[in-house]
Amino acid sequence: MALTPADVHNVEFKKPSLGKRGYDEDEVDVFLDKVEAELGRLIEENNELQGKVAEYERGGTPAKLTKDAAAAPAPTTTGEAHTQAARLLGLAQETADKLTSEARAEADRVLTDAQSQSEQLMADAKSQSDALVTDATTRAEATERDSKIRADKLDADAQAKYQEVIGSLNAEKTRLNDSIQSLREYEQQYRGSLKSWIGEQLQQLENTPPREPQPAAASAK
Repeated sequence: MALTPADVHNVEFKKPSLGKRGYDEDEVDVFLDKVEAELGRLIEENNELQGKVAEYERGGTPAKLTKDAAAAPAPTTTGEAHTQAARLLGLAQETADKLTSEARAEADRVLTDAQSQSEQLMADAKSQSDALVTDATTRAEATERDSKIRADKLDADAQAKYQEVIGSLNAEKTRLNDSIQSLREYEQQYRGSLKSWIGEQLQQLENTPPREPQPAAASAK
């Protein structure tokens, strides 16, 4: 499908998302205006040449062809006229083909540039998207690592505190057991000593002779 100035005039490029890099919109519009004007000039010039060729084929004489054709000497014979006509026709066709080729090349270049710009915009957008995803993933992994480190530290602190409390309780339990054992030993010793003392007192009472009562008269004197 041939490219027309209207196609160039109506072409629209997607604008990059907010924060994305892209080409300056004003510069792109200026460039497309130049392409549109040049393409229109080439098409107009091509149409003019085709009109001159058609007029010449109908037997008329075009107003202008090229500087070479205008400078050519007038034919003197019918054979020379046919030869010159064929040469002019070939020159006109060659010029038309050249202009058409240049117009197509320019159109292809414009389309290639537009496609390259579009691909570059897509590549830039994908690159930035990948960078954002990578950054978010890195941040998430770092947050997860920090959370695990904090959790491990809290667990280690809790274990250390638990061991400290258990150690203190075991030490207190041992001290109390030792105190209880000491009290029991003291109780046994005290009971043994008390039992021996009571036994000795009873033995002394048994060995002491009873006192005889004194007469009452003797007591009166």
